[in-house]
Amino acid sequence: MEKEVIIKADKLQHTYIVNCKNLYSTGEYLKVKIKDINIQKNIFNLSGKDFLENPFKNIRKYITENGEYIGKVIAFPKQNSGIIVQLDNTNVTCLVKIPAKFNSYPHFLDNVLIKITEINENKKFIYGYLIRILKNGPFYN
Repeated sequence: MEKEVIIKADKLQHTYIVNCKNLYSTGEYLKVKIKDINIQKNIFNLSGKDFLENPFKNIRKYITENGEYIGKVIAFPKQNSGIIVQLDNTNVTCLVKIPAKFNSYPHFLDNVLIKITEINENKKFIYGYLIRILKNGPFYN
């Protein structure tokens, strides 16, 4: 039996996905693990990330709390205040708060310097705050 289903982005990767269209194509076949299934109610709980290495497993070897890191602004989440920053040389992201002292807000794809305030391996998320907007993003050329 073949069944077409929708899989939520948080079930595909261990890290934040800005746009699934950048990673997957419609109709593409994915290896997934069936977590739960109820055919009568048409409920399919599938996970593609179970076959991927979890980057948060040994995250503290590479990233430390109170450490400063450079990353790129990749999203502006609606449900949280702040920005999502993709840390350089990693596939992990950080939810970054913007301190009130900033009179400008970073743009999409700007490079920024951030300070890590919390690493939560269970939630698979890193939290931090903005230190500086680096003047080499696409809007500063």
